[in-house]
Amino acid sequence: MSHPFIFVSTFRLKQGKLEAFKEMCQGLVEFVESNEPRVIAFNLYASEDGTEVSNVQVHPDADSMVSHMRLLREHIWAPATRRAPSRSARATRSTETRVTPCWRCSRRSTRACR
Repeated sequence: MSHPFIFVSTFRLKQGKLEAFKEMCQGLVEFVESNEPRVIAFNLYASEDGTEVSNVQVHPDADSMVSHMRLLREHIWAPATRRAPSRSARATRSTETRVTPCWRCSRRSTRACR
């Protein structure tokens, strides 16, 4: 049985660049929604002080993540658009992947996860 592939990355943002990063990400989210029907979730979360953004992706399997990265590379560096990666992010702070669950939580209650 295949388990979901979960990818979490956190970026540090340059001072005052949260709005520019949000604008860049809006186009990215729209691209993912219209070109990647297998992606279960593609979410971005900003810290309260606007210095970090985390991206949480849930894919049905690792192949979906590979496909996502391939499409993303083509989208960002497409010759017709000459998009460049965002200059708002300073550095990737961390990345994590989760493939096989360590335990299962009840959909009714998360208390079982303690």
